[in-house]
Amino acid sequence: HVLSDLRLGWMVGGHPPDRDRGGRGREGRGQGGRDAGAEVYAQITNLFNTTNFIRYSGVMTSPLFGEPTAALPGRRMELGLRLFL
Repeated sequence: HVLSDLRLGWMVGGHPPDRDRGGRGREGRGQGGRDAGAEVYAQITNLFNTTNFIRYSGVMTSPLFGEPTAALPGRRMELGLRLFL
């Protein structure tokens, strides 16, 4: 299975919560300990749209023995916006 994903993000003002502080944000800034801001992002799953087979038949008497019977989803693109208030 070869899955290649890509995520690009752009920050506009502020800072996201600090993960190493348990998500409490930067101390002493804005409401809730962080600056207000936003992140716009584009995320692509299965970037090269590769077929990734799963669930191989294990019934020895079946003509499909050893053949895949399903596949993971194809390419998926997502655009999003995260707000930090």
